[in-house]
Amino acid sequence: MFKFAVLALCLTVSATLAAPRLPNLVELAASDPDLSTLVTAVKAADLVGVLSNPSATLTVFAPTNAAFAALGPELQRLLEPQNKAELVRVLTYHVLGTEASASSLSNGEVLKTVEGQNSYVGINSNGVFINTAKVVKTDLQASNGIAHIVSSVILPPANATIVGLAQATPALSTLVKAVVAGDLASTLSGPGPFTVFAPTDD
Repeated sequence: MFKFAVLALCLTVSATLAAPRLPNLVELAASDPDLSTLVTAVKAADLVGVLSNPSATLTVFAPTNAAFAALGPELQRLLEPQNKAELVRVLTYHVLGTEASASSLSNGEVLKTVEGQNSYVGINSNGVFINTAKVVKTDLQASNGIAHIVSSVILPPANATIVGLAQATPALSTLVKAVVAGDLASTLSGPGPFTVFAPTDD
């Protein structure tokens, strides 16, 4: 009887040790070199605790380093301490308070973000989009939620200047270059109001 009890205990301990521990969302991002800018931004915004919370169940649409780089000087401005509140709004606009797998998303679906405003799902022959950001990798499971990798930074409406929106939209890269070359970036990043008819790269 004693031998059976010891054997059962050993098997239980072995099973516990063998079970892999899922990383939390911050650890998941930190393990991917292509998400290092996101991790830097999360730390600058003091959101590590929020995104590491073991009691939470979250969805993160995680922009790649290239997505952040496409913001140009706007990225450095957001990372400055005096703009922390704005950075928090941008980052939490990428977060949902519930877990949403790729298969659960539907075309036209309205998503309530942690930032408070809505984002929108678009599904067509070119893929799945959150606003204008294409989802390029899905269903990365964490202990406190799930992450999907997106190709551009998703700007909340309150932060969406003309230049910021164009920089965050890959299909407008030629327009962004023309705006920079024409020394119009500062003007179009101002309070406006402006209306721009934006031609795509095509």
